Amino acid sequence: MRKIICLAAMILLFHTQSAALGKFRYYTMEQGLPSNIVYTLCQDSMGIVWAGTELGLCWGNGREFTPCEVENNEKLIKSILVIRDVPWMEDIWVGTTEGLYTANKSRKTIAKIKSADKEAPSEGCHVTRLAVDADKNIWIGTYGHGVFRYNTVTGKWKHYIGSTGEAIISDILVTNDYETWMADGKNLFKYNTTTDSFDKIKIEDWFSGTEMNDAWLICQDTYGNLWICDTSCNLWRLDRKDLRCIRYELDTKGESITPRAMIEYQPGIIAIGTNSGLIFHDSTQRKYSWIDRGGWNTCGKLSDRFIHSMLKDKDGGLWIGTYYGGINYCSEKTNLIETIYPAENCGHIISAMSEMSDGKVLIGSDDGGLSVYDPFDGSYSRWDIDPHSSNLNVRSVLVENDFIWVGTFRNGLYRYDTRTGHIKIYVDDNVQGSKDVYLVYRDKSGRLWAGTKRGVSLYDEKTDSFNRMVTLRNSSNVCGIIQDGQTFYFASDDDGLLVYDSENGDCSRVPGDYPDNVRSITMFNDTLYAGTSQGVYRMYEGRLNRCEGYYMKSCQVFGMVTEYSGIWITTDKGLIQYDAAGKETQFTDEDGLLEGNFSNNSIAKLSSGKILIGGARGINSFVPSALKNSNVQVDVRVVITGIEGILPNSDPVKYNHNERIKISSNRACLKVNFIAINYESQKKNIYKYRLKGYDDNWREATDEDVKQGVLLTDVKPGRYTFEVAAAAARGMEFNKVSRKELQIIKPLANRMHVLLCNSIILLFLGITAFMKIRNKHLKRITEAYRKETVRFAFNKLILDSTVTGIKSIIQSQYLSGESLSDIDKLTDGITSRIRIYDKLSDEQNQDSGLIRVSECIQKVCEICDGISSDQLEFSVKYSYSGISNAMVKASPFMRALLGMIEEMIERKGKEINMEAEATNETATVCVWSEASGQRIKKEVSFPVINSESTKELKVRRGEFSDESPNIVIIDSSIRYSEKECMTDHDVKYNFVRCMDIGDLCNVIDGYKIIAVVVNMDYVSDADRSALKDLKAKHSEIVWIHTGDRHKERDIIEDLDEGAELFLTQPFSLDLIAAQVKAISRFRDKEWNDTPEQSPSSAKTLCKKSKFSGEVYNLILRHLSDPNLSIDSLSREMGVSRATIFNKIRSQTGLTPNVLIRKIRLEKAAELLCKPNVRVSEIYDQTGFMSGSYFSKLFKEEFGMTPKEFCDKGKDN
Repeated sequence: MRKIICLAAMILLFHTQSAALGKFRYYTMEQGLPSNIVYTLCQDSMGIVWAGTELGLCWGNGREFTPCEVENNEKLIKSILVIRDVPWMEDIWVGTTEGLYTANKSRKTIAKIKSADKEAPSEGCHVTRLAVDADKNIWIGTYGHGVFRYNTVTGKWKHYIGSTGEAIISDILVTNDYETWMADGKNLFKYNTTTDSFDKIKIEDWFSGTEMNDAWLICQDTYGNLWICDTSCNLWRLDRKDLRCIRYELDTKGESITPRAMIEYQPGIIAIGTNSGLIFHDSTQRKYSWIDRGGWNTCGKLSDRFIHSMLKDKDGGLWIGTYYGGINYCSEKTNLIETIYPAENCGHIISAMSEMSDGKVLIGSDDGGLSVYDPFDGSYSRWDIDPHSSNLNVRSVLVENDFIWVGTFRNGLYRYDTRTGHIKIYVDDNVQGSKDVYLVYRDKSGRLWAGTKRGVSLYDEKTDSFNRMVTLRNSSNVCGIIQDGQTFYFASDDDGLLVYDSENGDCSRVPGDYPDNVRSITMFNDTLYAGTSQGVYRMYEGRLNRCEGYYMKSCQVFGMVTEYSGIWITTDKGLIQYDAAGKETQFTDEDGLLEGNFSNNSIAKLSSGKILIGGARGINSFVPSALKNSNVQVDVRVVITGIEGILPNSDPVKYNHNERIKISSNRACLKVNFIAINYESQKKNIYKYRLKGYDDNWREATDEDVKQGVLLTDVKPGRYTFEVAAAAARGMEFNKVSRKELQIIKPLANRMHVLLCNSIILLFLGITAFMKIRNKHLKRITEAYRKETVRFAFNKLILDSTVTGIKSIIQSQYLSGESLSDIDKLTDGITSRIRIYDKLSDEQNQDSGLIRVSECIQKVCEICDGISSDQLEFSVKYSYSGISNAMVKASPFMRALLGMIEEMIERKGKEINMEAEATNETATVCVWSEASGQRIKKEVSFPVINSESTKELKVRRGEFSDESPNIVIIDSSIRYSEKECMTDHDVKYNFVRCMDIGDLCNVIDGYKIIAVVVNMDYVSDADRSALKDLKAKHSEIVWIHTGDRHKERDIIEDLDEGAELFLTQPFSLDLIAAQVKAISRFRDKEWNDTPEQSPSSAKTLCKKSKFSGEVYNLILRHLSDPNLSIDSLSREMGVSRATIFNKIRSQTGLTPNVLIRKIRLEKAAELLCKPNVRVSEIYDQTGFMSGSYFSKLFKEEFGMTPKEFCDKGKDN
């Protein structure tokens, strides 16, 4: 019955302390902090913790903190008051007393934010708070300058002053459903998305009517409530639905307490950091409790009572920034291991423990005798069993019903009678070592055994004395006894494991290859286990064999105890749990264990199931099942924090580890630093790494590798991938692998290699340029002219001379100054010729429309003059008469001229002459040259196109008309002479040219454009995608495609892509204008014939036809998809975009996008009428991306906000 009461009390105690904190771990200047004054903390999207201190910004990896460098040689940044991660950016925003800064997450550098925007805060503005919202806004609170908002998408600033005046902005909070709240030390404000301003919220206690006028801190709990902390540390809970508020007053007992930080630590538990320590408020019990008042005098507690900031990380760990004590970190797991600190007048080096009949624990120590610990009330008191020897060195304790046996060092064995209080000391002065008693043990037969420095003795009740049963050499120190029938096993710290037969008195050493110092023995699953200084051994077939397992075979054992799930072992590597399946689980000081060594055999199991462990600084207590169950699989992400190249005879070179790394070296040496983002247990993290392509085998990283970096030596030139992964503890899985690509490049040995490589590269570039130009030209002309291009002859001559020149230089044994000069001339020639061929290709490809005969001849001469050089000696002269403004088709005319000149050059013609003349019908050009004493002559005639009927367009972007409808032409091959074209007496169109699709994107929203004409022969795949988006957005525009396409499938493809007409070149502006007018007249008739729609619902509008009904049902099925558009409908229904647009417009009077929006809003209104709904859930279900955008559209449609609509529905 007593045991049941005991267990119930322990469970109750554990439950009432469930919100209590475990041990703190400290980060100070010794761990890299620039200062122990820590103002602010935050965790970025990668999991790295950042700290703002009095002397700058730093980042931590769990082991240490590293200061950030300041960019642009600016002065050291001090007093960093607030930092906030911006998940969608590569930067962290930093607020200081001297303005705003950003810290780059990859480079770990900090730079000042400068803006010329009048709405932006000044450079020296004192920043107090930062917050981010779902619309990618950053909110900045200041001291005396109000609130600023910066939109990271548009780059625009907005300044809010309002009723806050010159007050300090003490806190800004963005809730989980994206509401923005602000406190200014006096009042509470809420951001109004409709008015784009902050509304003052009146807060008063629901019961007393007390009004709050000193709002200081704000946080949100798990249940959606707002908690406001005033300047006196009183909490106010605000229900955001009805703004009902309840005040919870803190009894400060006259102490001046100032709140500095506030978070929700656990659901319903509000943590407040003050200038006097840490306070928890339990909202379920409605009471405050002081958790920690701080101070260095107590291990594991707050290092300083003055708290500046708090952070709860993604793993549930609590980070606290203090004024003088640096950073304090506490994991949720550390409260599973309770720490019991001895009283000041008691011994602190715990050596033995035994449970008493009343549930208390008798504790022996090396330096303070005996003490009694009461687990029910936490009391810890000294007990002097011998008034004459107050500071006994206790080695073992055994509590029985009537007696307490205490083995000591140098003072023999004490027996204390609990009935009479009488003490008797057993010691034999004649036997050396009998005063040192390391173990007292009662066997299954009721006999009492004592293990001493020299052997084992058995108690004789008749003579009330001990008889020596086994004598060993000096310093054997028998510290463990286990009975197995009539056989006993003795653990000796110097003679190994001994087996003793109690029937015949034989005693011998158990065979096996194991150390002599066996410190602890235990039985588990009918098997004996022995702990030694070199691991754990198990008995098998009469021999001790080393246990398998990383810790079991390598640890130094101090003590062992068995419970139903396995063996708990205290070692130099922490506490190890070994179960029946052979699985090892490690626990360290990061889990709450006391730092320092454990004492030998100072481990005990209580009747409640708890296990106590004694060490050099106190006692740890834990429930085995709870501790074992806390060790679950955790996915650990590894961050590569730095890469250095160590090159011969030079300082290490640091590389940006977020980019692909190239290193020039014959044999590189690299050092890679990495760390696992697992702050709960950095010491237990296990790493493996490999350099793929160099050694594909995984290697386990040592502690030195993690601290100093992995060193990769003798890496030859090539491409490699460095991979690293981590597990939260040994035996857990490696789930996430981080990778970094490396490239080692072999350096060029000498100048000769450099020259040869440059020559080869230039040759390659020349050939590549030739092939590129040739292929581009072949695609633009017909198959008949491909073999007749002049560029082939020119390039062949040049490349032949280039190759010959390079070969002659390379084949020479030494490079003289003249040969170097030749290489320079040769490379200059290649470069200039490549430019000429690019120009030639561009000119020929662009001039696919019409051109004046005189302009064409001049252009051909300019091209030929540019080609003529030392390698090709020729000249071209020309004359013409009577050609006036005669125009011909550009491409065939120019090709013909260049082809004739090419033939002259091939026949070694030096001086080439051209004569041209034109009539009203034809233009004739004659080309001749003298070559090898013969006259070569060629002639070509082309039909002239009437110049009066040709209109040349020379209108740029600035010549759009604001009065007449604009028709945009994207086709450099069409040439026109006038800006406007009259297609009728009452319709006047303004023709404008855009250079490309990108040019059109810049002007399409700024002018009245009725049609766009696009030559699809010059549109790239990227421009096709942009063109498709423009068609979807501007379906009101008439889209006309043109080109040289004659295949039916090509024209069908263009029409499927949204074109309403395809025109084959050539054509006139009159034809384009007539086609546009006809299409516009048809659209106006179709839309005008549609009966005028009343403000009916979308469902009513769509009932008028089967097609619109199918569209309505399709939209409902995909309503939650925010990307639903006319393109989606086109794909689902298998109908072109143009068909859907025209049918929906004619049948409902609405465009498809307007119809989709109308259906979304009507469905939202329907859902808002249902009970217990949230606006945030509604706009997400109906496919709106933003709550503010949803509210704006809803009000435009129904004349009221969603909340007003919902409230009105409830009233009805």
